[in-house]
Amino acid sequence: MRQILLCTKNKGKVKEFIELFNLFNVDAEVISLFDLKDDEEVEENGNSFKENAFLKANHYFKKYHLPTISDDSGLCIDYLNGAPGINSARFSGAGPKENIKKVLRLLDGITTRSAYFTCTICYIDEDGQDHYFEGRVNGSIATFESGENGFGYDPIFLVNHRGNVVSMASLAEDEKNKISHRYNAFIKFIEYLKANL
Repeated sequence: MRQILLCTKNKGKVKEFIELFNLFNVDAEVISLFDLKDDEEVEENGNSFKENAFLKANHYFKKYHLPTISDDSGLCIDYLNGAPGINSARFSGAGPKENIKKVLRLLDGITTRSAYFTCTICYIDEDGQDHYFEGRVNGSIATFESGENGFGYDPIFLVNHRGNVVSMASLAEDEKNKISHRYNAFIKFIEYLKANL
């Protein structure tokens, strides 16, 4: 069975990706950096989601000589001209909770709250060729946190789900996985993978 290395230090992403692989019955074994006990940091100094996804995937492809998959994703808020964007994970410089507080502070009193999550997946195959798959989900920013699931900005990102506006963190994991930006990118990746396995 083909091994695919998932290049992320985010345990929430690892869980989500493995669930997606299982959902689509992909004939591949997913291993993560946690499995390899690799805590090396790769500097994400690209100017786009695509560049950052490539930097991570390429680094670990060269290190382990395995097909690699990496994603870069983030929250883009229209009122903030697309911020936090590629800086989503380090927007406040102090972690996820502080990131949320900073967004809510910047949008305090603002009625234009449209936003979207975007994800770019980079897959480097066994021949070293890079392939890209993009996904997006539109929504808006809440005025307060809600929900117990998900990670990152999920508690303040509102989506229309079955006629109701709810936070991404209010959705069960299987529901989130069917609408998320990562899911939308992942479908394209899976279609490619199944055609080329």
